[in-house]
Amino acid sequence: QLIFEGRKDYWINKGGYKVSCQKIENQLLSIEAIEEALVLPVNDELRGQEIAAHIVINYGTPEKSVRHDIRKMLPHRGRNIYLTESDS
Repeated sequence: QLIFEGRKDYWINKGGYKVSCQKIENQLLSIEAIEEALVLPVNDELRGQEIAAHIVINYGTPEKSVRHDIRKMLPHRGRNIYLTESDS
């Protein structure tokens, strides 16, 4: 379970492009194996900020399969993906 108490900004400035955290979270949550998703910016020397997604996947779901689905849905945004398996 992810416990999220708020965010400082709803947008990520990735190389001059504004990316919506909420939009990416909604796209990730449309993947059946994903229970919870949180997208936050991380500092990147080259791009200013990079996308980091913290994801809880359904118990027993192969991590490789989820990463494949994420790359297919978000081809240019799947670098910093942190997966945690659900307890049940």
